[in-house]
Amino acid sequence: MAKPSKKKTKRKNEYSFDSASYLKDITGVDLTEVDGFSENTIINILAETGIDMSHWKNAKHFTSWAGLAPRRKISGDKLLGHFKNMNNSRIHQAFN
Repeated sequence: MAKPSKKKTKRKNEYSFDSASYLKDITGVDLTEVDGFSENTIINILAETGIDMSHWKNAKHFTSWAGLAPRRKISGDKLLGHFKNMNNSRIHQAFN
């Protein structure tokens, strides 16, 4: 006796199209292979930044813009500590 197959129900935030292949077509790279990045996260990041990353000189400039780089407290060439930016932007939330 065969068990009845369960239908996969669509969740509230799921896309109705194959977003992984769509992202691969847009970027040319399969970004879903990066550990910790879901399809939704990648779409949110690309929606905020776009595909053209030439706006930032290097990765340090990008992390500073996104609010991911800690701010260091320096006084008289002595490192007193650091604290993380409290940023409520969508790009910041996507990475955290």
